[in-house]
Amino acid sequence: MAAVCPSESVGLLPRAQLLCELHGTLGRRSKGGEHRRTLGLAPDGSCVAWATGRTTVRIVPWKQLCGAQGLVSSLASSSLFPERLIDCGEPVLSLALGSRGTPSGRKAWTRQNTGICCGKEDGWVAAKSLGGQGCWATREKWDIGLSREAGESQKNGDVWTSGSLSGVGEPGNRWRRFRFGGDNLLLATGLASGRLQIWDVGTGQFLLYLMDHSAAILHLTFSPDDLLTLVSASQDRTLRVWDMGDDGNMVKVLKGHPGWVRCSAFSPDSSLLCSVGNGKSAFLWTVKSWHLKAKLDAHHHDVVSCDFSPDGAILATASFDSTVCLWEPHSVTLLNKLRHLLPPPSPIFAGGANDHWVKAVAFSPDGMHLATLADDR
Repeated sequence: MAAVCPSESVGLLPRAQLLCELHGTLGRRSKGGEHRRTLGLAPDGSCVAWATGRTTVRIVPWKQLCGAQGLVSSLASSSLFPERLIDCGEPVLSLALGSRGTPSGRKAWTRQNTGICCGKEDGWVAAKSLGGQGCWATREKWDIGLSREAGESQKNGDVWTSGSLSGVGEPGNRWRRFRFGGDNLLLATGLASGRLQIWDVGTGQFLLYLMDHSAAILHLTFSPDDLLTLVSASQDRTLRVWDMGDDGNMVKVLKGHPGWVRCSAFSPDSSLLCSVGNGKSAFLWTVKSWHLKAKLDAHHHDVVSCDFSPDGAILATASFDSTVCLWEPHSVTLLNKLRHLLPPPSPIFAGGANDHWVKAVAFSPDGMHLATLADDR
């Protein structure tokens, strides 16, 4: 994959220099026989995480990697956690780092209500609203002030009156197991088994599994807004949308790709999602409704990578046909084609083993540069 660190030194890109090398054990091979490696950058540039198809993910503060060259942004220099090595127990094929990006700001839920006590075991207290407005549970030592109403009972449990449930759950009468704020940097790892793991980077603690894919997960991406929406792309030909603000509940399954889904990217305002994979089309989705907005058809081979410019005005799609297409995503207009092979190959040659497969594309944070990764030399 290709990625550009959100650093203040983007102006140095024309004078490219090697900052560091990330080493690891070679992992499993994917299509074409190449070893599958994956790398992710924190949204604030504070750290980099990478895996090579084995079971471990290494997380290193960006300052530790590139501090000697002085190419560290003010955000990256504020990293508060040490280098970590996380063992996921299964081959890791994809990963992503995400955070809410703003202070916690999660309103405490305080309400008075009458509900059924569902049980108390090992410190857990659970209750269900008699008004049908939801349920909640906690194992923390909250002062919930439960008091039995004399003479009232139900077949499935006793009736209780709840007191203040301050801090438990959120507006909308929904309790949350996790309340991620601006201080939480999450690591999502996609495994060869089709499962996702969520980790707290600050503590190295495993948080939860997300399970619904039936094949390996090839790509993960968090939305750039503060909603912590996670999208996973899989060999099972689908994308799945997970709401990490709601304990990782699955929101939507996006279908339509004819083969493996290899990559996805949000627009900067999180209004659009582009997905690409084994097929000659890029798919553009409207995030608000999760409906397909358009298919982008201009490539002659599998489209395997995509990225939006920082202002959202341009969408870049990279293909094994040796080209990168630049689109205006809102009007779905093809603006330009960048080529790794000149003169342009015939569609038949471009659609085969042309030895110039473009495998990844990424915009720089200022939108003035575009990085590509290809098989050519």
